Amino acid sequence: MNVVDIINKAISERRTRFAFELLPPLKGDGCCGVFGSIDRLIGFDPAYINVTFHREGIKQAVRPDGSVEWHVVRRRPGTVGISAAIQKKYGVEVVPHLICGGQSKYDIEDALIDLDFLGLHNVLALRGDKSQNEKFFMPHPQGHTHAVDLVRQIAAMNRGQFVDGEVEECHHSKFSIGVAGYPEMHEEAASPEADIACLKAKVDAGAEYVVTQLFYDNARFFDYVRHCREAGIAVPIIPGIKPLSTVRHLTLLPQTFGCHIPEELGREVLRHADDPKAVREIGTEWAVAQSRELVEAGVPVLHYYPMGKADNIIKIAKAIFYTTRMNPTEFRRHLHAHPELSFKEHNTAAFIADRLTELGIEHRPIARTGVLAWIEGRGKADPKRRAVVLRADIDALPITEQNDIGWRSCTPGVMHACGHDMHAAVLFGVLQQLAAEPNFRGTLFGLFQPGEECNPGGASLVLAENPFDGYEVRAVVGEHVEPQLEVGTLGFRAGKYMASSDELRFSVRGTGGHGAMRPQLKDPVAAAAEFVTRLIALNHEECVLSIGRIEAGGATNIVPDEVYLEGTLRTFDEREREIIHQRIRNIAAEIDKRLGVRIAVDISHGYPCVVNDEHLVKQAAALAREEKLQVEMLPLRTTAEDFGFYCTKYPSLFYRLGVGAAAGRPHTATFNPDEGAINVGIGFMKRLALQILKK
Repeated sequence: MNVVDIINKAISERRTRFAFELLPPLKGDGCCGVFGSIDRLIGFDPAYINVTFHREGIKQAVRPDGSVEWHVVRRRPGTVGISAAIQKKYGVEVVPHLICGGQSKYDIEDALIDLDFLGLHNVLALRGDKSQNEKFFMPHPQGHTHAVDLVRQIAAMNRGQFVDGEVEECHHSKFSIGVAGYPEMHEEAASPEADIACLKAKVDAGAEYVVTQLFYDNARFFDYVRHCREAGIAVPIIPGIKPLSTVRHLTLLPQTFGCHIPEELGREVLRHADDPKAVREIGTEWAVAQSRELVEAGVPVLHYYPMGKADNIIKIAKAIFYTTRMNPTEFRRHLHAHPELSFKEHNTAAFIADRLTELGIEHRPIARTGVLAWIEGRGKADPKRRAVVLRADIDALPITEQNDIGWRSCTPGVMHACGHDMHAAVLFGVLQQLAAEPNFRGTLFGLFQPGEECNPGGASLVLAENPFDGYEVRAVVGEHVEPQLEVGTLGFRAGKYMASSDELRFSVRGTGGHGAMRPQLKDPVAAAAEFVTRLIALNHEECVLSIGRIEAGGATNIVPDEVYLEGTLRTFDEREREIIHQRIRNIAAEIDKRLGVRIAVDISHGYPCVVNDEHLVKQAAALAREEKLQVEMLPLRTTAEDFGFYCTKYPSLFYRLGVGAAAGRPHTATFNPDEGAINVGIGFMKRLALQILKK
């Protein structure tokens, strides 16, 4: 994605992105220092990274005869190569600077061709500084005098027009062109009006956005933007910020960049002139305040100038870009306060999508009201397209909450009483961390699944879309909170774990009438009673059948014509499941024949069995022990989970996350899990996913 598209996307989403600028390393230093700075800043999800281009220097050498020889030297070579290395290593858009100074049109064209071949399609077009031996800027004899001419050359190349005009087969490049702006006027400009007129010319020539020189007074930036708009400059204007860090900066920065130091800032710095640490902190706090005001004003990107030092930029980014994002606990509390029933999770899905967008994580809707996110690893290309799917359910239950907590449900009659808000928070935390450090091979999917609490379950709708076709899914992983396990404890079971779930509905029709006239009756109540008794007799250790509803509608002396029954069937084996289904039908048919009634049998297939992959269980339990977590092996569980659908198609693992006995019982109005389990869940699920992807 070109930088201008990133900027416009940020504008449409009403968010502010982070960007910064790097110096190429000094000749002989290699890339370690540059990569080290990026490693410290990459977690803030930069929209792009700028790489500067430095003029050649002049070195004076005295010969043995006393004469002087001048040598042209490049102290920071390699902007194009460094830019390519950064984009390949980090997968972030890179904006190499391209300058007029010291280069002919043909040199510039060669650089642009190299950039195009390397897949670098963003350029910041600058005139550049004068050379060391020049009093004034002197263009190359075959070069450009002004940045506007450089913009024209890049724009022409985008149209297939090269310098010599002799191209047989034209490859049209697609460079996104940025230019510099000067909120406090370029030092060589005749007037502010003339300076803005020069910027207008660059925009008219093809510039798509503006990055400003550093400034310390936001009022001057806002005035500058207003004057630009009045002059007809409609492209995005990105503010450039450099935190002041030394007393010397009070004079050096105005001399070098023509910026004004506000009196308040200068006075505070001088008050602490003998304390370098305090001065640096003052400069950082000033930049934080600047940034916050600019974010509130709606700027799409904040562009920072580290000048080779990342420490203060990290502090600023933490203050600005972390505070605008929720932590997993805050995420959970929002979901808990705004629960939605199965397949009505419209606001929940929108909220999750917004948080993923803030993190720069790609996502799309799935299963009507769910969200599917994915993070592509930045390791070596994986021809097998290995993937791990992490699943969390997001629907709530029709229960009126009775907890007295600050984040209790705001929706009457609806509550996250089964811990789905906790599951979603854990998944969000995992995605949040891995988006900042996607150093893995393969693809990580984060599935925020709707409709777990109703038949047939959101999992079936997810799989109907075939979202993982073309991937080698190594595991689908899910968790569920468990109050019988304390925080810091995980529960596992290999093989059969949770039952399938079918809904049973029966209508027993006979001939009713006066209760005293039994010879005239084909009693549906008696038939229903026998039917229930024989159904209950089907129960054994791995088959649980219950009848929870019986409606007869008669009276003390009236036998009705019809009895209605509802129940549920839980089994742990698909073959056994079908056998029981047939036995139910056989029992109904035999009673029909013998008693002269008609039993209509309706078996609604629900969730399949949850069957955990034995290898995954062994791997997960070993990892939990390595992480000093308590591990418990779990018994068969007759409750059901639509996670079973994933077990029928992919290697799967469903485990329990301890939330403490004080949480109470799930599916009750007072269920309140310990939020300390969230970080436990995040840490374990993240490490497990990475381990599965690695092997």
